Amino acid sequence: MKKLSGFIIILLLSFSIHAKTVNLTDFGANINDGQNDAPALQSAINDLLQSGGGTIIFPAGKIELQSAVGTGSTASYVNLRLLGDKGSEVAINADANTIIFNFGNLNQVLFENLIFTGKTSDMVGAFYTDADKLIQSNYVSKTVIRDCQFYGLGFNTALVHALGTDLLIENSQIEGSRGNVGLVFAENNRGLIIRNSNFIDYANYKDRFLTKTFPVAGPWVKVRQEVQLNGNAMTAYPVTIDQVRFDEGSCVSVDVDNVAFVKVEGSNFNIYKQAGCMGIKLNRVTYAQITQSSFGFSIIDNPLLRVTNSGNVEAKGITLGNAVKSIEKDQSSNVSVQFCPDCRIKRIN
Repeated sequence: MKKLSGFIIILLLSFSIHAKTVNLTDFGANINDGQNDAPALQSAINDLLQSGGGTIIFPAGKIELQSAVGTGSTASYVNLRLLGDKGSEVAINADANTIIFNFGNLNQVLFENLIFTGKTSDMVGAFYTDADKLIQSNYVSKTVIRDCQFYGLGFNTALVHALGTDLLIENSQIEGSRGNVGLVFAENNRGLIIRNSNFIDYANYKDRFLTKTFPVAGPWVKVRQEVQLNGNAMTAYPVTIDQVRFDEGSCVSVDVDNVAFVKVEGSNFNIYKQAGCMGIKLNRVTYAQITQSSFGFSIIDNPLLRVTNSGNVEAKGITLGNAVKSIEKDQSSNVSVQFCPDCRIKRIN
């Protein structure tokens, strides 16, 4: 077993050493010129696909993406890494039908150390749409967003639409942005982890105030599983929210449907002060654990948690603020509360 492990490590090290690295400027991208750099980026992606994968370095400065790039349906299962250098800014300015990054059939895609911004002008308000989606990852084994920043972005569907992939978002700031279906929309996923990240209803970037949030848009995080949970261990993918701050820019912070396991820990939820809004919404969840988290802001008794058609849900070590007091559950769901003396369970039909 030790020999096998060592062999695998050698293979991984060999890939990281020999994988190709290119700079976007080598393919014709020019910083700070306001022109569409998507054709240059597509050329860089094609070059790496033909070379067995690798890294694209985004230059310091600002590039513009006004049209789609992607791997297409014929991509081999390689690794792609999109890496920023010294505050690389990627300005998004497309139409409401465009998927900016459309990746499929890859082993792994990694977005790292990039700053994404939406269009700003006197005519751009909360309802402005920069694209349909920023990232669509379709049957990619692993999708990672790490150390990225997103400011003032509006999407017809989602910032990230994860389809049949294992999605990890960590150490990232998502501010003043919205998705009309869900800002992070995980559908038929192989797992979702969000940790050490912020979802804020406004953004200040380079002395610019940017916001395209409004509460009637989709949740900050929406998870929907179409596959039936029939005892097959390969369909029991977990959802983990760890050390995440959700501000009041969305009516529902986290909305999960038909998932086996949900864990929320050490997170903060500001609930919008409008009837029907809530912190966490769980439907058809087998088991959930919500611990050491805080819920507040709303001046009306909006629920911190609503549970329907679910199994066992544990809420432990919860702190509450303002009028937020209630946990709503239907008759079929079992909810237990510990170390939350102010929590009230309300039964709903």
